[in-house]
Amino acid sequence: MTINERITALRKVMQEEGISIYLIPSNDYHASEYVCDYFKAREFMSGFTGSAGTLVISHTEAILWTDGRYLIQAKKELEGSEIKLYATNFKDVPTIVEYLTKQLQSGDTLGFDGRLICAKEGNLYEKIFSKNNIKIKYQDDLINRIWSTREELPQASAYLLDIKYAGETSLVKINKVRAQLKKNQMSVNIITTLDDIAWLLNIRGDDILYSPLTLAYVYLDLKNVHLFIDQNKLNQELKIELEKVRIIYHDY
Repeated sequence: MTINERITALRKVMQEEGISIYLIPSNDYHASEYVCDYFKAREFMSGFTGSAGTLVISHTEAILWTDGRYLIQAKKELEGSEIKLYATNFKDVPTIVEYLTKQLQSGDTLGFDGRLICAKEGNLYEKIFSKNNIKIKYQDDLINRIWSTREELPQASAYLLDIKYAGETSLVKINKVRAQLKKNQMSVNIITTLDDIAWLLNIRGDDILYSPLTLAYVYLDLKNVHLFIDQNKLNQELKIELEKVRIIYHDY
């Protein structure tokens, strides 16, 4: 399909779901700037290959916001499509929130995959639009319904970083975090950013090109560490090391 055909296909799904405007960011589930192929939905829908940008599609127009690093590249890559290019933080160019506020009317619905939007941004949308009887539908990944050739989530093995490079054992680092939890009268730290997890557990991976990271979440409390990861990525050496810090495994 061409870019315009993909946009037309998405609009059909939006109409079926009662969605007025659909938001497609560049993120993965961890707010990473650089992502694996599975999460390149914005690239799939626009043809723009830069690492940062947000695509907004309504039933009448499509707009890509990106920053000054990518304007020349984006203009070239969007050529031939119906997508308009807006420069982020340029004078007289509306922000995404300003655009949505102007376009969405009472009874309309804003849609996006909620796993790709940070809580701060999602709460902002809810605060602004709930007052105007505008609904937010965040439960579905509509791109998945039209992207028939989408890559699977990466399966690269994770590995242990040698202590001479890591500097400290994962147990030492975990205890430092727990000390901060106690100091701040907290009992749980939920960690979603991949570089923080890599640092904490001294693990690395190859899930993202040029970034030694593996897709995972960590739920750390005062007694245990819960690791949400595809366990097929863990070899025996890594499992033995992680068991020293009382890891409890869960599916990603």
